[in-house]
Amino acid sequence: MDSRGALSITRFGGQVDYAACLRNSALWSVPRFSDQLKRESVLESYGDLSEGLVAALHTKVPSIMDETAESLTDLDFYFWREKYERRLIDGHTALALGVYLGDVLVRRLGGTWGLRAKMEESQVRVGKRLWLPFLRARRYMQSRESLLEYSLTQFFKEVERYRL
Repeated sequence: MDSRGALSITRFGGQVDYAACLRNSALWSVPRFSDQLKRESVLESYGDLSEGLVAALHTKVPSIMDETAESLTDLDFYFWREKYERRLIDGHTALALGVYLGDVLVRRLGGTWGLRAKMEESQVRVGKRLWLPFLRARRYMQSRESLLEYSLTQFFKEVERYRL
């Protein structure tokens, strides 16, 4: 503690006043320019995955282009109606579905992406809660029964309920 009673630490010949740093916590939330560029490129790759899913399914599920709760219901119905074959579902489909689900949360519920080194660990923050769209999509695509148990519509409604 210094003479003012503030916590400060001398490090490498300079003094850091942590109380002042906490008061100016907005400085900690401003990303560096290089971090912002990296974030934008990651979000762009997420968009490419999502667009691939939309391009593949837009004729069979026209509402998919709207990215709404209703489009999630239509996707649930589409995957249930189609003959589900696990061998046809690869990791790419589950990832694309996770991005699409996350994008719906961001656009319709005001969420923000929390990016991680592994794409599957990325999350969407809605209100004060964090949600894992990639985990939900992976579980959703495990079997025909899991389409009901891990419904995309149900997930959206749950997030919507807890958003405030």
